[in-house]
Amino acid sequence: GVDTARAMLRSAQSQHLGAKAAAGLSSESLDDSRILSPLAGTVTKRDVDMGTRVNPGMSAFEIQDIDQLKLVGAVTARDFARLSLGQNVELRVDARPGEVFNGTVETMSPSLDPITRRATVEITVANLEHRLLPNEFADATVIVEQREGVLAVHRDALAVTPEGSDVFTVRDGHAERAHAKLGPPEGEWVPVLEGPAEGDPIVVAGHSELRDGMKVVVAEAEGGDAP
Repeated sequence: GVDTARAMLRSAQSQHLGAKAAAGLSSESLDDSRILSPLAGTVTKRDVDMGTRVNPGMSAFEIQDIDQLKLVGAVTARDFARLSLGQNVELRVDARPGEVFNGTVETMSPSLDPITRRATVEITVANLEHRLLPNEFADATVIVEQREGVLAVHRDALAVTPEGSDVFTVRDGHAERAHAKLGPPEGEWVPVLEGPAEGDPIVVAGHSELRDGMKVVVAEAEGGDAP
C-alpha cells in the first residue's frame, strides 16, 4: 500500500510539472504571436486573415497616422519663387464640396525636375476628424499677396501682344488701346498695376478685331446695363 501510494504521488507530481511546462510554452507562443506596431495610427490595410501562417518578415498590416496628412504637389519656377515655408494653404477635395481645409507649406524642393521643370512642394494638413482620406487628390490655394483697392480686369478682356498685354477702352465712341502693366492672375481676374483707370469702360468681347481709333457701339446687356 505505502509504496503504491508513493508511486502514484510521484506520477501525479510528474504530470503536474509536465502540464505546467506545456502551459508555459503555450503562454510564450501566445506572446510571440502578438504583433505590436512601432507607431500609433489606424490600420488601413490587412494582408492576413485568422489562421494565416505568418513568417518572419511577412507584411501583416499597414498602419498610417491619418491625424495629419501630407499633400505633395509640383509648381513652376515662377510660382516657387512666391512660396515660403510656413505659408498657409487652403485645400479642397471633390468628395467634400464647399469645405476648406487649412494646411501649411512644410517642405520645398531646392531644384526642378529635369523633365517637368517643376519643383516639389509638400503641405501638411491636420486631419483629426478623419474627414480627408489618404491618397485623395486635392486642390491647393496659397495666398502669396493681398492688396486692397486694386483695379482688376477679366482675363477675357486682355489683348495679348508680343510686347505684353493691352486692353481696349472706349472714349467718345471710339476704341482706345492702352498698355496695361499686370500683376499675377488670381483665377479669372488679373490685377492692373498701371494702365486703365477705375471706371473706364473696358472691351471684354470682340477686341481681337479692334484697332486703335475704330468707332464702336457699346451693346447693352440684358437688363439695360452696359457690359
